[in-house]
Amino acid sequence: MYRCHVCRGRWKPIEELRGHEEKVKHYWLTPPELYAKLNEEFHFDFDPCPEPRLEGFDGLSCEWGSSNWVNPPYRKYEGRGLCAWVRKAINEHRKGKTVVMVFPITQALAELAEYGIEIRSLGRVRWLAIEDGQPTNKPDSIGLFVLKGGRTAVCPRCNGKMRNDWGMPPDDYDNWVCDECGHESKLKDGEKDD
Repeated sequence: MYRCHVCRGRWKPIEELRGHEEKVKHYWLTPPELYAKLNEEFHFDFDPCPEPRLEGFDGLSCEWGSSNWVNPPYRKYEGRGLCAWVRKAINEHRKGKTVVMVFPITQALAELAEYGIEIRSLGRVRWLAIEDGQPTNKPDSIGLFVLKGGRTAVCPRCNGKMRNDWGMPPDDYDNWVCDECGHESKLKDGEKDD
């Protein structure tokens, strides 16, 4: 019996969940082309969340390799959720290991990450009620997302604003591209291309 996560319907046999079958699936494999691209960069030697999983294998209790691909279950599985995998990844990283981990984020956060946002944790924040200023009883884990301004470069052709290839203000000696005319240059932050 499964409960439909789309309509929050009652528990019913899977065959009655027509049109909602995809929501019942609880394990998704990494597309081979995505894995190959990342493996080329990180040279993975271990996967603590393999599929198929060998009987008795537990990626949370074993020692990981030196470069790890982690595509964990996103929902609680065998009583352990995503936070258990994040904590294990942090512990393995503290041992000097590389951990490349994927899990879902909101579209807004994905766009900020593509733009090159700086992310910090504020911990569990006890927000204050607008009505009486009292703190919440259930603090949320909150991220701080920073887009720093103030760095610019000037295009020598059209005097337009130049940015690096990722669309964010460039770092020292990045490849800069003009937003206006498309001119490319390799400059130090703030320099003018002659």
